[in-house]
Amino acid sequence: MKTYFISASTFCMERMLDCQKISDYLKLNGWRPVTRVHQAGLVIISTCSFGHEEDESSLDYIRYFLRQKNKQARFLIIGCLPVINPGLLSSFKDIPTLSPTTLADIETIVPPVTKFADVPEPNKISAAEVTHSVFLKKALRGRAVLRQAFRNFKPDFKTFKRFITSLKAGIHDIPVMKAHINPFLSCNRNKFYYLRVSKGCLGNCSYCAKRHSTGKLHSKPAVAILDEFRAGLKTGEKQFYLLTEDVGCYGIDQHTDIIALLKALFETGHNRDFRIVLSNFNARWFVQYYDNLEPLLTRNQHKITYLQIPIQSGSTRILKLMNRHYTIEDVESRLLTLRKNAPAIAFTTDIIAGFPGETDQDFELTKNFLSKIRFRHVDIFAYEKRPGTQAGTLPGDVAPEVINKRVLELARLQNSLNRPPMIAKKMLDVTRENLQRHTKTS
Repeated sequence: MKTYFISASTFCMERMLDCQKISDYLKLNGWRPVTRVHQAGLVIISTCSFGHEEDESSLDYIRYFLRQKNKQARFLIIGCLPVINPGLLSSFKDIPTLSPTTLADIETIVPPVTKFADVPEPNKISAAEVTHSVFLKKALRGRAVLRQAFRNFKPDFKTFKRFITSLKAGIHDIPVMKAHINPFLSCNRNKFYYLRVSKGCLGNCSYCAKRHSTGKLHSKPAVAILDEFRAGLKTGEKQFYLLTEDVGCYGIDQHTDIIALLKALFETGHNRDFRIVLSNFNARWFVQYYDNLEPLLTRNQHKITYLQIPIQSGSTRILKLMNRHYTIEDVESRLLTLRKNAPAIAFTTDIIAGFPGETDQDFELTKNFLSKIRFRHVDIFAYEKRPGTQAGTLPGDVAPEVINKRVLELARLQNSLNRPPMIAKKMLDVTRENLQRHTKTS
């Protein structure tokens, strides 16, 4: 049966776009997608290994779809898990795997008429071809947890205590889940026109395992990106997402940089109605390029949906242990200046709580930093040791209960800083200021 089914355990846009390219490859080679797994002759599951929860969800997905598929159907595992945590796949050793850097090897599984390298880079993700269900993910994880609980169930005080602990953890997660709702992505995720500008990065962050699966920086030529951008404008697209692991280092491998690309995009879209998402802009490059970046962003502030600069910590000491290559003072001063000069730009960031060696003082510095900058959204992550990372060997582990407490504190802080009345007032102030500027100009 030349039919296929693709599902992703996590909505990671980079890996979802990989899935879409595989889908396009299969279609060009005579295959057709189906929406029910038992109808497929080839089942492809995209995995994630960002953290322990993603590892478990990936395994849940693999087990579930192995049970649901047609007995004659072939099975393929792709994504980051085969590289970052291959030991977890030991019980699936007979199933072929592909990583983000070896996707072209699908030609050994599905011999090509049209080669994988000749498949155009996709700009949209089809929900009918690449499925992802948050409900299924939560249901499978919940079922696995319940099975484990019943397997270990004993009607004694320890069991009751574990139940109370789990209940408290669930209550603890409510403000954390609220803080994790990204208003920009939740409303626009299916509306984005993706421009994959590069793959990989130049970083050596001590906590990051993802770089082992995505590899070194490989930038797409600016000419190709601009062609895709023009095509999107021509078909009426409004929201463009520059997709990559680190947009800030774009072009360094091709003797250009992100400043040149942004200038070309804004010039190409002159007098056109569009907005750009600048995500994963490593603060290292934000600081390095700031003198040229600030006037460019200020002039085009109404063309930017949001600017995400993952800071990770408000402590320069911790940033050094993370191998982040900047100081918090350098970032803070530039963010405050940019906010003053370009008030229409929404800032978002990532923060890791409980990195090895993080003291109460370091944590307070992070809270103070967030309070000063007042990001529109903050993704808050509890530090986890990941395979093959330098941070996993560092001394000074922070106790899990302390990490959870710090995550909750940051979530509550961000929720208080981002209250709807405050957001509405900020938007009103920005609108009033822009009207005053327009009046003076006129």
